[in-house]
Amino acid sequence: MNNISVCFIRDLLGDKNKRAAEEAGICGVDVVTGEGSYSRSPAILFGKEKARFNLEQYDRAMKATMQPCKPVYRVSLRDAVITGQGALVTRNAKIVRESAQELLAPRRPLTGFDSADGASFSLKSLPTRHIDNPCLLVKRPWWRNYGHWLVDGAALLALTSAIRMPSDWHIVIGAHESKAMRAVMQDTIKLIAPNIPVLEHPDDETWTFSQLNYITPVQVPPVFKSPQAMSSLRSLLLHQQLSKEGTRRLFVARNTGDKRNLRNQDDLIDECGRHGFEVIYPEHYSIYEQAKIFSSAEAIIGVQGAALTNTIFCTRPTSVMVLSPADWPSRFFWDIAGQSQLHYLEVFGHLDSDGAPRSSNPFRIDMEDFRSALNLLLERIDSSGKLCA
Repeated sequence: MNNISVCFIRDLLGDKNKRAAEEAGICGVDVVTGEGSYSRSPAILFGKEKARFNLEQYDRAMKATMQPCKPVYRVSLRDAVITGQGALVTRNAKIVRESAQELLAPRRPLTGFDSADGASFSLKSLPTRHIDNPCLLVKRPWWRNYGHWLVDGAALLALTSAIRMPSDWHIVIGAHESKAMRAVMQDTIKLIAPNIPVLEHPDDETWTFSQLNYITPVQVPPVFKSPQAMSSLRSLLLHQQLSKEGTRRLFVARNTGDKRNLRNQDDLIDECGRHGFEVIYPEHYSIYEQAKIFSSAEAIIGVQGAALTNTIFCTRPTSVMVLSPADWPSRFFWDIAGQSQLHYLEVFGHLDSDGAPRSSNPFRIDMEDFRSALNLLLERIDSSGKLCA
């Protein structure tokens, strides 16, 4: 397939676009969640003077506590094509932008395609497999990352509990090279959609489908995550066993070889140990165990990274402190914590070196900044674990 262009799925929906929808193979559209908005609790920042980014712009963005929500649709398509990291191509050669938005940025390769100008594309490989059964696409850009699997894949799958699917439907996910991460994905699906067959799509293959169900994103980085999808994920993974009031204090540690290496992690752990924090490495636990651990916490401290996506499972009045390198401003975790009305603090640390790509450099947190943030966090927690007024 050559001369593939890009279009928004919304441009193929509605009465005015019936012809375009027919040409694209669209045979059904349902509204999964309607238009709306949600609010986030405010954030408190420490170490801002160390920032290697536009601090004024970041400050302004972090004050945007109201978040509009566009509708989430389930779109059924005939003769659809999937390649790369879940990029959806209609039968009339249109890449659905929403399925590949994060990879369509300038100078970023779109997996599974060749392009000379970034506007017109061709498939890198001919179709290698055809699927007759109705399928649900649960593969999105950056799907290999644990955090993105939770907010993009697992949350989307959880939301399907609100809609009717064909009796013989299958789930399409990525074919993960990591045995550990593959197990996480498989275990998640067993908890959310037991007994539904799973097809694992390699990025370098092109598959065609007789009928593909596509749900528009429930997460658009950095600051939209569907509250309904997040709530569905919590309920289905924990089977309504959310702790009403957390009691554990967690320091989420990272291995020294990881990117964003926190050089003085041991010093911070020692300081936290004086206040009843326990050290955990989330990757040592199953997805269900991680959800249970985080749901039982009254306070969480950790480096900005995939493991902190588990704060999805926290409930008010949990407090969260995120430790960030000075070159990586991100509102991703604030959006998770804020929409659940968790108390959110972020501490920026100076870089030990800047030779790695942005967000990957080693850094250290100033102990004075850390103690100030920790004292505030502790002040907000009384002996019962409730936020003080």
